[in-house]
Amino acid sequence: MNENLEFDYTVTKKVEGNYLLKRILMIVGYVLFGLLFFFGLYTVHLYQFIAFIVLVEWIVVFFTWRYVSIEYRYETVSGAIRFYTVYGGKKKKLMLEMRIKDFTEICPYSESLAKRSFAEESCCLSSERTAPDRYCAIYRNREGKECAVHFEATQKTLKVLRFYNSATVVAETRY
Repeated sequence: MNENLEFDYTVTKKVEGNYLLKRILMIVGYVLFGLLFFFGLYTVHLYQFIAFIVLVEWIVVFFTWRYVSIEYRYETVSGAIRFYTVYGGKKKKLMLEMRIKDFTEICPYSESLAKRSFAEESCCLSSERTAPDRYCAIYRNREGKECAVHFEATQKTLKVLRFYNSATVVAETRY
């Protein structure tokens, strides 16, 4: 395969807004879980099991923290682009896969795009809402409704997108 026509890029979601709230609530939940577990064992007089609170708390954190440690991964293979959400650096969930030539528009995110209304399937896969290299790829779903996916683009990303869909609008990026 030609390495110049493929890319693989990962961005980490910045802790801001609703995502920050979810992380704070998760930490508060861990503390409350530990306290309730402690008081539950204390009231039932199972003092010897109180030593296991740290182990149980670690197990809960190990299996749940990945859902507030999110990355987004973009990759192309043979003219198709795949957008993944990666939870905790391990579990990948495919968000969207489609041919690059099927995008009707690929352009930098702007205020005019913010005013346009898209179908419910629109998803934001950029590290932050104000990312300087945030791009928007617009496509039509099976019902013919206009949908959008927001992602961060590099020069290599734009090169691959231009190769497979030269009719799209693209501009320069930071990287």
